[in-house]
Amino acid sequence: MCQLPMAATVNRLLSLYNHRFSTTLPVCIAVVHHYSIAARRRAAIAELARVVRPGGKVLVYVWTREQQRFAGVATRDGNLYVDWNLRPKAESQAKEAKVYKRLYHLFARGELEQLVADAAPTATITDAYHDTDNWVVEFTVGGSGGAAAAAA
Repeated sequence: MCQLPMAATVNRLLSLYNHRFSTTLPVCIAVVHHYSIAARRRAAIAELARVVRPGGKVLVYVWTREQQRFAGVATRDGNLYVDWNLRPKAESQAKEAKVYKRLYHLFARGELEQLVADAAPTATITDAYHDTDNWVVEFTVGGSGGAAAAAA
């Protein structure tokens, strides 16, 4: 178990209240794929890069187009709406469960790496991989080379 002092916050990704260079490991899981347009996804990655200390690492998880449940599903620009079931607070409310349509951008292979290269030119991608229906990228900011060189 990790014994390092840690702090977790919940934030708005497009306007993090952290000061520039204030954190060493921002982790962003299941957030970026909810932005419908590329400019907002790019702004989200840029904001993560803004708050990480030089040499710090950023970890981002997004949904993949390659998920089995979406095989053969046509999307427009990789975006689609997926049913999201709001769980009732109590068993007695089970009949009142609500289903919402929630937007997901399904990332293609290499798209997340290119997004990092475009949004954070001083970033260096240290790892990119597939993990259970997600594309994952880890990158550092302030290193030499930059994400553009790593994504090429």
